Amino acid sequence: MIVIFVDSQNLGGIETHILQLAKGLNQFNYENEVWFYRKYNQGHPLEEQFKSNQINFSYLDGSLTSLLARLAENNVDILHSHGYKANILARLAKTIFQTRVVTTFHNGDLGQGRLKLYTTIDLITSRISENIAVNKEISNRLHNKCTLINNFIDTSTAKISFGKEIAFVGRLSHEKGPDKFLELAEKHQKLKFCIYGDGPMKNELLELSPKNLNFAGQVNNMDAAWSKIGLLCITSRAEGLPMVALEAMCRGIPIISFDIGGMSQVIEHNYNGWLTAQNDIEAMSYYLINWFNLDSKIKSMIKNRCIQTIEAAYSSKSVIPQVAKLYTKLISR
Repeated sequence: MIVIFVDSQNLGGIETHILQLAKGLNQFNYENEVWFYRKYNQGHPLEEQFKSNQINFSYLDGSLTSLLARLAENNVDILHSHGYKANILARLAKTIFQTRVVTTFHNGDLGQGRLKLYTTIDLITSRISENIAVNKEISNRLHNKCTLINNFIDTSTAKISFGKEIAFVGRLSHEKGPDKFLELAEKHQKLKFCIYGDGPMKNELLELSPKNLNFAGQVNNMDAAWSKIGLLCITSRAEGLPMVALEAMCRGIPIISFDIGGMSQVIEHNYNGWLTAQNDIEAMSYYLINWFNLDSKIKSMIKNRCIQTIEAAYSSKSVIPQVAKLYTKLISR
């Protein structure tokens, strides 16, 4: 029994990752379920996708006591946590029950203020657990006392996109850099841009938005939306290895991204996408125009390279066996 443990109320990269992890474990016949630390509002946006994929999930009451009680009631082989709060709680559970704990470090942004304090505690206590890092930058932060395993997605149902939109997909917060995407849209007002997502910067962005930039809002299931997108721009100030990059590329959608976090792991410049220096909107603008001016045969070749990259190293079938190997090693101890 593998329990995937997370404290979450919205959709983001971590949430997409745990959906893919649960689906992948199901495909490889590993019994698993998702425990949410607490229930916010009316429930989690992933509920419908969990149900449609036959993934078991439940909510705790938002206390360490409820986690300990649930562990006492169930024969859990691995408690696999995601996000700083769940990671810290899972390690506390290990000190009490000797539960086998695996934690995954996703976030490239260490945050500010209280968030920085929590992420620091997460790093300090990482010696208690078996750890996974999704890129080399995070692995270095953990002093390589972890296993480097790529983010991954289920590619079996992904359909190639022939859309035309230039898109930003992610939380509308400072670290994700939606304001830089807006700046890019302002430079190319004859082209159509779209932002998928919600967050604290939404009102600010709406006030400054040019007419060629559409706001789609929070989309709980992006499957239909991907078919409208032809090019993805990642303008983040900090990243791990964003799930949206894998989601796009497996559908043949190339990416122009700032060279941050793990982006250089998945994008080979001028081969299956383009990388620019951080905040270099002029360079991003150049590669955007270059993409639209390419011959259709070259475009098709780049799209196929995107798909091949994900299939080879970032698909469930290539990565889940690596996760299972880590679980098996931990259990065998």
